[in-house]
Amino acid sequence: MVKVLVDSDILIDYSKGWGADLEKVLTNPAQEAYITPVNIAEFLNDKNLKSKNKYAQALEFLRSFLVEGADRSVGEKTGELLRSKQIDYLGDALIAAVCLEKDMQLMTRNVKHFKRVKGLKFYGVEKKR
Repeated sequence: MVKVLVDSDILIDYSKGWGADLEKVLTNPAQEAYITPVNIAEFLNDKNLKSKNKYAQALEFLRSFLVEGADRSVGEKTGELLRSKQIDYLGDALIAAVCLEKDMQLMTRNVKHFKRVKGLKFYGVEKKR
């Protein structure tokens, strides 16, 4: 089973009607699509979700994904990534740490945010160093 952690940029694109690649992940029985609490918070931060109906639709969309959160090993890895300057932002560091600790591939268009993270695997993207 391939575990794919879907980054917030992909979630936002898909909610706007773009992102056939995500549809392939969601419908492939050999793959599992995950998000983290960071992705949930970033996605729900959209100012367009002020209406109850749009917010409810957003919550329903997020229920399409399994959720993987931070535990001790993820917290330790996050600190290591920040301390070693492999990544600059706490949210991105948590996402990368989940991928590394839970053996997941990251699906993102923002490869540049994660390019210095050693051992991080990307889904459908060649990582350029």
